[in-house]
Amino acid sequence: MSGSGKTKKQLTDELARLRLRVDELETLETAQQQAGWALTERTRELAERVKELTCLYRISVLASKQDIPLDEILQGAADVIPLAMRYPEGACARITLEGKEFKTQNCCETEWKLSQDIIVESIAAGFVEVCYKENKAAAGDSLFLKEEVELLGAVAERLGKIIQRKRAEQALRESEARFRSLFENAPDAIYISDLAGTLKNGNRKASELVGYTRAELIGKSF
Repeated sequence: MSGSGKTKKQLTDELARLRLRVDELETLETAQQQAGWALTERTRELAERVKELTCLYRISVLASKQDIPLDEILQGAADVIPLAMRYPEGACARITLEGKEFKTQNCCETEWKLSQDIIVESIAAGFVEVCYKENKAAAGDSLFLKEEVELLGAVAERLGKIIQRKRAEQALRESEARFRSLFENAPDAIYISDLAGTLKNGNRKASELVGYTRAELIGKSF
């Protein structure tokens, strides 16, 4: 009897150890699944952030090109914005500046839209808008992510600064053109020299007065 009882105890202990091992394996498997889900979600989030940063980068690169018209910048921005959305295949974008529109080819206004004002010198000069053609979000979920709202705000802010800078550049060019016109067509001779008295420029009347061409005039002592 004692031998038989010992065998049963050993089997019971072995069974307990096996159950404990099964519990440990199940716990490990659950942890691995959760880690896998977390990694998948993190990877998805990182991919979304990459799309957003790429959007802002492309707009900055576009705006940095020399002598690019403002209209081309705004159209280029409208074209890249949908690519940064969670569902790019169903998204379209439109930028409006003082009544003038720049939009993607598939643009259509729907009830599923997100809009941000473009502020130029403290005034709302227009807006940037993203629309989805259909609501792909799960029931109870928001169609637009918080990050998408923030992205559109960043795009609107950047466009406002670009518009302000381009207008300042245009105003400067116009001012310089007016100055050159006044300088060249002045009825009196106008000379420009440095502090040492060396001539750096002169208008048409100045050349006529002294009998030198402008090229001959520059570099002579006043």
